[in-house]
Amino acid sequence: MTTYEELQKTYDACEKALDYDLSVRLRRSLSWLKRAERETDDIDASFIFHWISFNAAYAGGYSKRQDYKERDAFNRFFGKLVRHDTDKKIYSLIWDSFSQEVRGILNNQYIFSSYWNEDKPDDTQYWSAEFAKDTRKVNRALAGQKTIVILSILFQRIYVLRNQMFHGSATWQGTVNRSQVIDCQKLIANITPLFIEIMLRYPEKDWGKLQVPSKPR
Repeated sequence: MTTYEELQKTYDACEKALDYDLSVRLRRSLSWLKRAERETDDIDASFIFHWISFNAAYAGGYSKRQDYKERDAFNRFFGKLVRHDTDKKIYSLIWDSFSQEVRGILNNQYIFSSYWNEDKPDDTQYWSAEFAKDTRKVNRALAGQKTIVILSILFQRIYVLRNQMFHGSATWQGTVNRSQVIDCQKLIANITPLFIEIMLRYPEKDWGKLQVPSKPR
C-alpha cells in the first residue's frame, strides 16, 4: 500500500510543474489522506477522512442538470483512472487483495440504495431482484476485468454508507453497521492512495476543473 508520506514526496517533487487545478486538487486530497492515516483505532473516522480524500481527488464543477447523479462524476473519474492504470493495479487490488471485503460490500443489503427506497424494505420482493442483478453484473465484470463497472457498483454501495454517516443516520462505533463500515473502510483506505498515485503518474492529463478554487480568480 502506498502511504501518504510516499505520495507527498512525489507531489513535492513535481508540484511546480502541475497546473493550478491539479495542484490544488492533489494538495487537498493528500491533506485528508494524512489525517485519515492518523485514525488507527477509529474506523468510522478513518472511513470519513478517506472519503473526503477521495472526494477531493474526483470532485469537478457543479452541474446545473437536474438529472445529475453523483455516480456520473464517479464514472468519469474511474474511466480516466482505468485508462492510465496500465499495470492494472486497481483490478489487482480489488481481485487479489480485497476480494473478501468486496464480497462483503456487495452482499450487504443495508448499503444497497434500493433497500431503503421501498415502503417495505423487509419484503425482499421489492429489492432482491435488483440486488441479485447487480451481483451478477459484478461477477461478469470481474471475470472480464471490466474495472470501471466494478468500481462503479462498489462505490454506489460505499456512497450509501457515506450518506448514512455524513447525515447522522448511523451511530458512531455502532454495532449494527460494523460489517459494512469495516469492509468499506479497508477498501477505500487502500484504493484512495492508489488513485492519487495514478494521478501523480500522469499529471499532464485532464483531471478536471476544481469545484471550489482555493482563492478567488
